Amino acid sequence: MSSDRSKFNQLLVLSRLSESKESKSQISSELGMTKQGLLYHIKSLKDNGFIDDSEHITPKGYEYLYSGLVDLSRLIQSNLAILHSNVSWEAIACESIGKGDKIYLYMDSGYLMASTKKKTGSSGISRNAAKKGEPVSIDGVEGIIHIEVGKIDIYTLPGVNEESYNLSVLRKKLFEIQDGRRKTGIIGEEAFALLQGIRRLDFEFSTLASAYDAALRGLSSQIFVSRSRFIFISSELSEMAKKFPQVAISVNNI
Repeated sequence: MSSDRSKFNQLLVLSRLSESKESKSQISSELGMTKQGLLYHIKSLKDNGFIDDSEHITPKGYEYLYSGLVDLSRLIQSNLAILHSNVSWEAIACESIGKGDKIYLYMDSGYLMASTKKKTGSSGISRNAAKKGEPVSIDGVEGIIHIEVGKIDIYTLPGVNEESYNLSVLRKKLFEIQDGRRKTGIIGEEAFALLQGIRRLDFEFSTLASAYDAALRGLSSQIFVSRSRFIFISSELSEMAKKFPQVAISVNNI
C-alpha cells in the first residue's frame, strides 16, 4: 500500500512539474503535501532519471508518467466495475416479477424498465417481488442498456417590443412546429404566456438541466425562450454543451 501511495504521489508531482510554472510551495499546497515531502519526491524522480537537474521532465519521465496514468486508469475502471456490480438499480416492472427472478432491462419513455420476457443486452436479478407498474430493485446488473440519446432544439421568440411582432402569426408558427413526440420546455414569462394554451409544458423551471437529463434518457425536447432572455442563458447552455457533448443541440429563430 505504501509503495502504491508513493508511486501515486510521484505521478502527481511529475504531472505538476511537467505543466506548471508555480513555486514548490504552491505545488505542495495544491497536492496536499508538505514542502519536505515534495522535495523528497523530486529527489527520487531525479535519481530515477525522470527529471533533469533543472527539474524538467525527461523522455524517460514522460514514458513513466504515461504508463503510470494508464495503470491508474485501469485500476479506477476496475474498482468502478466492482462498485457498479454491487449497486442496486431501481426499475419499473413490466409484468409480475418474483424475488430472485432473472430480469432484462431496457429504456422506455425515459425510464428503466424490467422484464422477465423481453430479452435485451442487459440483465440482473430482482431483489423483491413486484406487480406490473411497481418499483423493483435489481442486483448484479450486467451488459449494456441501449439508449439513443435525445436532441434539444431551442427556439428563440421575438420580443413584444419588436416592430415585426405579430401575436397571431407567432402563435400559428408555434402550432406548426410542435412535435408531440418531444418534450416541451419554456424559459421566461413570454414563452410561458405564448405556449401555455398550445402545448403541455413539461419543463418550466431548471429547463436546460431538465432537457439535458431527458436527452440522456433518450427523450428529445423543444425549448422556447425570448431572444432577450436567451442572452442570459447562453453561458449556462455553453457549459451544458461542454459537459454533455453527446447531446445534439440546435438554436433556431422564430
